[in-house]
Amino acid sequence: MNTSMAVQDHNASGGNFTFYSQADEDAARQLTVAKDMFYASYMWIFFLLGFPGNIACVATVLRMSTLSTATLYVALLAVVDAIALLLKLVFHQLIVNKVTLGDVGCSLVSFVNITSCYANWVLVLVCLERFLAVSFPLKKGIYFTKRRACVIAAVLFLFIFLIHTHLFFIFVPSGNTCRFGVIWGDAWKWISTLIYCFLPFFFLLVLTTLIVVGLRRYQAARKSLLGCQTQKHSKKDKRNDSWTLEHTISIMMVLAAVVFLVLTLPICVFIIYTGLYREGDNPLEKARRQFVEQLVYFMQDLTHVVNFYLYFLAADKFRSKFKDMISCRPTLDRKRSDTNNSVLHTQYTLANSTENIPMSEIALV
Repeated sequence: MNTSMAVQDHNASGGNFTFYSQADEDAARQLTVAKDMFYASYMWIFFLLGFPGNIACVATVLRMSTLSTATLYVALLAVVDAIALLLKLVFHQLIVNKVTLGDVGCSLVSFVNITSCYANWVLVLVCLERFLAVSFPLKKGIYFTKRRACVIAAVLFLFIFLIHTHLFFIFVPSGNTCRFGVIWGDAWKWISTLIYCFLPFFFLLVLTTLIVVGLRRYQAARKSLLGCQTQKHSKKDKRNDSWTLEHTISIMMVLAAVVFLVLTLPICVFIIYTGLYREGDNPLEKARRQFVEQLVYFMQDLTHVVNFYLYFLAADKFRSKFKDMISCRPTLDRKRSDTNNSVLHTQYTLANSTENIPMSEIALV
């Protein structure tokens, strides 16, 4: 027979009482134990899968071609993801082992927020670069140089760092973990969520849609162009021309962005829901909310892990270069790739003039 308990909800108007049973407390206790066990183990799994995967991603991408804005940003994304996983693991272990962080430790926790947020925005930056490559291939090559790409990435990091600077001062110890100061808690919760989740989600949704539309237009234009060539010549170009690299990177980034959207949507919905809905004092309700919260943050952390495996499964050229690397096979002559790239630019320019297709709709990807 279950015994009923009543507790007064002081946050509710009129001093309402919330009733719950002993079974609710038992279920809440079991759910909390499951949540704690899950939290104590998953970050190690993520690190062991994600950190070497991101390092392998950097090495593979840099072997695929001469360094371009696309390969530069993909490598940067992998580096930032690796750093984010490393920092998350360090502070995860400090919390799990109940090490008191103190004021200094809570200030350093800010770097976890900074790197995680920067990783999300680097993905936005990569998709922006791919959108320009798809929609404005000639202008992109002129105005979006490697030097400017590096400057943009540096400015983006500085901007995100400055936005998070106040965290060094408002993070305060709370037991063996940290929390926001009372004054800044609710306000920064929404500001942080906007910068960390909502804005990247919105920009990636728009850019991914535009990239997919541009790729479909390009494929139609390329198919029309290759139809004017002999079948033998077309197959040779498809194997060797450097357009396959740009096309591969575009596919890789679209896939990474789509997975990011899928993994980030739950945390966006959860934060909006918890911000609008006030939970009562029922322990089972609180345990369920905390368990769901752990799951959505688990999915968000997964975005730092999966990219290498997505690239490997979806991109033949990436997979081939990775296999060449681990088997110590030499890469193809890069000078030949650059020559083919220049020839292909000329071919598309001529095709544009003869078929009256706007160059803004034909991308070298």
